[in-house]
Amino acid sequence: MGESQLQAPKNLPQRVERAAVERGTVAVWYLGGAGLILKTPGAIVYVDPYVGDGAAEPSLGGRGVPVPFDPAAAGRVDAVLCTHDHIDHTDPETLAVWGRHLAPPVFGPASSTDLARGWGYPADRLTTLDHGETATVADVRITSVRAYDPLAKGANGYRIEAQGVSLLHMGDSLYFPELGAAAGPPVDALYVSVGHNPPGKHFYMTEADAARAARDVRARTLVPIHWDLWRSFYLNPRRVGVVARWYCPSATVRIPRYGRRMVFSGA
Repeated sequence: MGESQLQAPKNLPQRVERAAVERGTVAVWYLGGAGLILKTPGAIVYVDPYVGDGAAEPSLGGRGVPVPFDPAAAGRVDAVLCTHDHIDHTDPETLAVWGRHLAPPVFGPASSTDLARGWGYPADRLTTLDHGETATVADVRITSVRAYDPLAKGANGYRIEAQGVSLLHMGDSLYFPELGAAAGPPVDALYVSVGHNPPGKHFYMTEADAARAARDVRARTLVPIHWDLWRSFYLNPRRVGVVARWYCPSATVRIPRYGRRMVFSGA
């Protein structure tokens, strides 16, 4: 899947802001890569928003999906969650714009909040979350959970709970045996980054890793992400569904569509 086959979602922040979300549900828009916008009846939360063109990283092969939105077009952002310090998860372009005219609270590991502070983001709007720490934004409860990303200086996963719905976003974490214990109770949806790993490298979860993660956290729904962002690491996400039949047959695999919404309700 390449940029030529997709168009950037038109006016996505405004569409999210206008969208109605019923009580007892959480709506999630997919931004490509690990990026999400979550909307509840009370809040709009961005996770790992990235609007860079990727030109600074030629080895990644370029973006496989267009830049999803113009950060200057956002009128409401109640919180930003950064999972780790890589540029496509803690984005200087997004934070530079929002730091000037919106300054929503930004949560992340110290490696992310330190970067944002160095870029001039208002320090009083930055909160470092260590594993196990929580924050509340309107009707959303955010818990930082342990993640395993050996390529990052620091990494968080986030358990996001609202309206009786629990979502777990693991950033670029690789699979690790203690994931189930770190995640806590079963979740309604698990978001994990998968991708093609070159021989001898392990940058993202494999299909089997994603399925094992869903099994371990007892996820009702498994949502593979990040398979589309970099052309060099593209992976057909349908492969995750095939492997999941063996590892976590009780979980439903849902493939996110770029710029489109999924709605989750509680068990």
